Parts: sequence; C-alpha cells; structure tokens
Amino acid sequence: MIPESHSMSVKQRILFLAAVALLIDSYGCGDGSPCEKCGNSCCTASNICRYGLCCGWSEMENVIAIDADSSLRGVWGNSSSAVYAVGGFCWSFGCNESVVLRYDGDGWYKFDLGTSITLNDVWGTSDNNVFAVGGWCFELEPQCSGVILHYNGSLWREVENNLTYALYDIWGTSEEDVFAVGMKPEGTSFKPIVVHYDGSVWSEMSLDGVDGDALMEVWGSSRNDVYAVGRNHAIIHYNGSNWSNVALEKLGSGYLTGIWGSSESDVFIVQMAGPAFHYDGSSWADMQGSENSEYNDVWGTSSDDVFAVGRRKPISYYDGQSWSDFEIDPSKSFEAVWGTSFNDVFAAGAGGRIFKLSCQ
Repeated sequence: MIPESHSMSVKQRILFLAAVALLIDSYGCGDGSPCEKCGNSCCTASNICRYGLCCGWSEMENVIAIDADSSLRGVWGNSSSAVYAVGGFCWSFGCNESVVLRYDGDGWYKFDLGTSITLNDVWGTSDNNVFAVGGWCFELEPQCSGVILHYNGSLWREVENNLTYALYDIWGTSEEDVFAVGMKPEGTSFKPIVVHYDGSVWSEMSLDGVDGDALMEVWGSSRNDVYAVGRNHAIIHYNGSNWSNVALEKLGSGYLTGIWGSSESDVFIVQMAGPAFHYDGSSWADMQGSENSEYNDVWGTSSDDVFAVGRRKPISYYDGQSWSDFEIDPSKSFEAVWGTSFNDVFAAGAGGRIFKLSCQ
C-alpha cells in the first residue's frame, strides 16, 4: 500500500493516464510495433478492433489429424460446445476420405462414418438433428455421385445414398424445411439441382428456366426468401413457390461461392475472383475494398460484423463501413466460416486446419 503522503491525487492520476495514452499513440504497443487504440486495449497489427475489443485468429491445436490432401469444407454448430466440421478429399476419378469432426468445448474428435464420399457442408437444428451433404462430379464425362447423412445425437447414417448428383451446401429454416444444392449430369453437360426435405422425404425441386450449371451455396431469411448461388453467374431466388433468376451486373469470375445475410434486406455474396456484393432490399452493389480476393464463404452476426474466408486474403472482416484483412499467413486457405456468437467464430480449411477467433 502506498503511504498516503506519496499517493497520487485524482488530478495526478488523470495526467498520468493521459501521458500513457500519448505514449501509446506515439510509440505503439510497448514492443515497438504499431497499434490501434481500441476501447481500453491496444490492438497489434495482426488484430482488428471490433466493438471495443481486440480480436485475432489462432489455430486450434487439438484438431484430429486428417489426410494432408483433405480439406474441411463446412462448419456449423448448435453451441460453442457442439460444433461440427466436415470435409474429405476428391480428385478427378473419385474420393478417398470422408470426414466429420465434432468439438465439445475441450477438443475435437472424429466420427467413423464408413463412407468415402467427401462431405461439403453440414447444418442442423439441434445437436440430435444434424445433416451433412456431399459428393463429387467427373466433369470430363458427366457423372456425379452424392450422399446425405443424418446424425441423431448418437449415430450417423446415410439417409440418401448412391445419388446421381453432388450436393455442395445445405441450409434450412426448421427440421421440416431444409434445402440442399449442387449439380447433376444432363446429356453432355451439367445442370443445377435443389433438393428439399419436408421432414419426411427428400425431393427434387423444379428449376425450369434458371441459369448456371452448379449451385455452390444456399441461404435464406425465411422459407419464402431463399437464395442459391453458383458457377456461371448463377443467382436464383425462391419465393415460397418458384425459383427464378436474379440479375446481377459487374460480376468478376462469375463463380459465386458464398451467401449469407442478416435479413431479407441485408445479404452478402462472395465469389472466387472479384468483389463481394451486397443487397439492401432493393438493389445489389459491389463492395469496395473486397477486390482481388478469392473468397469461398461468408458469415456474420449482423450487417456490421461480417467475415469472409478463402485464399489470397485468408480471412477478411467487414465492420459496416469497410473491409479489412486479418494478418494471416497467405499460404493458409479456408473453405468455411461460421460462429455461435460474437466471440465463438470458427474458420476451417485445407489440411484439416481450424482457426478460432478470440476477442479481449
């Protein structure tokens, strides 16, 4: 305890704290590195200031090893202690690994599935109602193979197998309203496909007149407002009755890889090469600062808290005003991003790598 005769007065303490703040502004974070003032913290260059907290990504160390050539392609969870990541490895002539991992809050463990078809995405309504979809296509000779798995809390089983189409993404509004999208062979080429689950059976939906040859991701704000995006500029919308094309100009590669929104008037689309796009309820616009990217997926908690992951720029962040990039080794690439809350966000990708966001 400081003797009273030597203690600081209130005025002296204010002056002292002001001097410390001035030193931070002038000299950085104390180790010579530049920093950004963020609430009561000082963010280093590898972090981003988010709601007054310094947030950064770190690789999770307790992930079960999978084949080095494999990739985790989808991530979803019911809570921060019930997170699923799926993936596998396919090449031109088939697949040789199918992967489902689960995180229980302490570590990851791997399920023994008994199938070799790569899984591309996972989604559910609870920890005892989880779906995973997968498949691959041999494009030199139009041919596809796919699978739909279901987890009841104790066991994974194939509910649809030997499919002649591949499924790349899954999303739904409830356990009786689930959409999965992908591609199927037709003649000497491919066509997009959407299958729907009504709580009892899976059935193919009519896509008469829609564009594209493959749908890569699906998302909606309700059962009457669902979007699917994919290759060859494919953007289609479901109004509860029919699917129809959505016109969007100024596309880059036209290979649309991800879609997410916080509402029917706040929707984000990312693509393999080119800027991200945003829909405000009336029109679409390309987003400045997201160019020169190779994004694979997008997810957020609100209109001003959005993450995009991929190659070249492994993880980017949109704060409602502008895009910025986390400083992550560019040799690392990610296929999927998802979170349970503000401080529980996971990014999964090549080689079975999983990163987790933490804020302080």
